[in-house]
Amino acid sequence: MEFIIDKEKIKNMNNIVFLYSIGGGYGNLSKIVGKKLIETYKGKVVGRIITDFFPDVVKINKDGYISDNISYKLYSVPIGNYNFLVLYGDFQIMILEDPGLSLYFRYKFMNRLFRIISKFNLLEISIIGGIGSHQLEPENPNYLFALNKYYDINKIKEKLGELNLYKSNNVIGMSGLFLYYSQLFKKPAYLLLVETYLSNQINGYFGASKALEILGKLYDFQVDTNDLKEKGKKLKERIEKDLNMIKKLEEENKKREKSSGYYYG
Repeated sequence: MEFIIDKEKIKNMNNIVFLYSIGGGYGNLSKIVGKKLIETYKGKVVGRIITDFFPDVVKINKDGYISDNISYKLYSVPIGNYNFLVLYGDFQIMILEDPGLSLYFRYKFMNRLFRIISKFNLLEISIIGGIGSHQLEPENPNYLFALNKYYDINKIKEKLGELNLYKSNNVIGMSGLFLYYSQLFKKPAYLLLVETYLSNQINGYFGASKALEILGKLYDFQVDTNDLKEKGKKLKERIEKDLNMIKKLEEENKKREKSSGYYYG
């Protein structure tokens, strides 16, 4: 495991918001949010993490060339009065391997990462995650917050006017571990959970758009998310069409079974 980080450059930054932006959670919201911020505000790479803890999945891009996806990159993204450090990557640690190994490597990775970033002048840590919906992703999804004990709850109340907390429940995966380790290392942090698809195989564009809207209110910026909403609309239409087709096929099969006089069981 190798952490290649420009510590001198980061050392001179103020008002640092560390944003967790790793794919693999419900709707891949965190990854979509991070990518949008990096592209909109022309983020620059200030670090890179290479490790054999990643799954052996290599991504091929739309042009047929191999992508640099078996690593995490740390981007510096200045937005207004804040310096965002966006930890961006396609996969969570060992997500495709044995669950026991995954847990071991994830905790080992988190220990190493937080020993490094805890030395930065962090204002707070922002973690984005998804709440799985048992229906199609709503166009105006609900959202909830979970906090660690070092985060000032009034900061959210002042910016949003309300605070809906995620209570008496569990968070599974690296987003939950990030919140846990932020408390261990005494860094203020919150987890923003937005309603989306109950899968990491379907991108939650409406959920990501809502997360960006909330981040914008918290940190005084505005990002155009019309492209994400349009993708979300087209995706939803395709899924609805596929579901209607499956329903129609099931109904036709039932009719054939009934008319044939035979019992299929």
